Amino acid sequence: MAEILKAGARFLGLAPKTLADIYTDVATIAGVMGVANRGEQVVAAMQEETERMRTQTERLPRPRCSARNGANRSLLRNPGSRSWSKRREGKFAGAPACNTP
Repeated sequence: MAEILKAGARFLGLAPKTLADIYTDVATIAGVMGVANRGEQVVAAMQEETERMRTQTERLPRPRCSARNGANRSLLRNPGSRSWSKRREGKFAGAPACNTP
């Protein structure tokens, strides 16, 4: 990044964390490329597909998933949660695992 800044090159740095961030990034990229209307169409299609999938899956059981991060701490993803949190009990090893309640 420092080299890019030193060179004076134009760049667009993106770091989406949510779907809303992704939609914003798509619109931003489309605007930079001069196709803002197409970007709006793409975002609308993505939002429609997301809502369609949400409607189709809203009555399905929500799995609890666990994983280990690089610091070797157990993490837990709770149903409906948007982020991972430290798990206080249980031991996990290997790849992430999900259990349906």
